[in-house]
Amino acid sequence: MLLAGVVIPSDGDHGFFHVKSLLFSIASLFWLLSLWERQAFNLFQWKLLTFFFSSVLFLMLWCCVGLFWDETQLESIFGQVKVIAVTFLFVVMTLDYAQEEFFDVSTYLRVVLIGNLFYSLTKVSLVFGHFLGFFDVLDVLDLMGLRYMSMDIMGSMIRMQTSVDLLTPFLFLFVLQAPHLSKWLRFSWFGVSVLACALSFSRLFLFIMVVSFLMTSWRRCLVSCCVLLCLLVFEPVREAISNRYYGVETAYSDEVRTQQIAALKKEFDQYPIFGKGMGG
Repeated sequence: MLLAGVVIPSDGDHGFFHVKSLLFSIASLFWLLSLWERQAFNLFQWKLLTFFFSSVLFLMLWCCVGLFWDETQLESIFGQVKVIAVTFLFVVMTLDYAQEEFFDVSTYLRVVLIGNLFYSLTKVSLVFGHFLGFFDVLDVLDLMGLRYMSMDIMGSMIRMQTSVDLLTPFLFLFVLQAPHLSKWLRFSWFGVSVLACALSFSRLFLFIMVVSFLMTSWRRCLVSCCVLLCLLVFEPVREAISNRYYGVETAYSDEVRTQQIAALKKEFDQYPIFGKGMGG
C-alpha cells in the first residue's frame, strides 16, 4: 500500500477500479480484519478509531451538502470522497501499525525512499527517452490515462510532473538528516531525485530543494551555491530559467491560477457557510 502511494499517480479519471484504488481497498480490508481479530484495544487505538469514524461522519455531512445542489455530479462527489477517505485511512492504518510495532520509523522512511527512487528513475528514463526521440512521452502518459503538467524546457527536453512528484522535494531535508541510511541508497536517491525535481521544472520544488540544502550545514550550503553558479554560466540554463519565470506558458499558467482564485472567491461570496459540499 505504501509503495503504491508513492509510485503510482492517482489523479487521472480511473474510478474505483484503478490499480491504486484496488490496492488501498485490499489493504484496508486486511486492516479491518486484523481489528476484528483483536480481543481488546488500548487507549491509543480507541482514539484512532474515534478519529476514523469522526472523519467518516464528516465526509457524510459534506456529501449530503453536495447532493443538495442539482448541478453537483455524483462522479465528482465520489472522486473527492475517495481522495479524502484514502488520506484519513492511510494515516490511521500507519499509526496503528506503528503502535503494534509492525515497523519502525527508519523502515517506513526506507520504503518511502525506495518507492520514490523507483518512480523518479522511471520518470527520468521516460523524459530522456522522449528527448532522444525513442517515443513521445506525452502519448505514453495519455495512453495510461494519467494527468500531468508539461511545457518545453529547452529544445526537445520537456517538463513532466504528476501528483506523485510532490513528495520528492519534501524528502530532501529528511534524507540530509538521516545518517542511518546506507550510502548506496542516499547517493542513488540524491542523484536521481535532483534530476527528477529539475525535470518537474516547478519553481516551488526547486525552492524547497535549495532551502533543504541550505538548512543542513555550511559545507552543503557552499557546495549548493557553487553548483548553482556553475550552472548559470551556461546560456541554455539561463534561458530555460528565464522562460520558466517570464515565458508565455508561465504567464498563461499564472493567469489560470488567478482565474481559479476569482472563481473560488465568487463561490464563497454566494455560499459562505456550507459552500457546495463535496463535488461542488
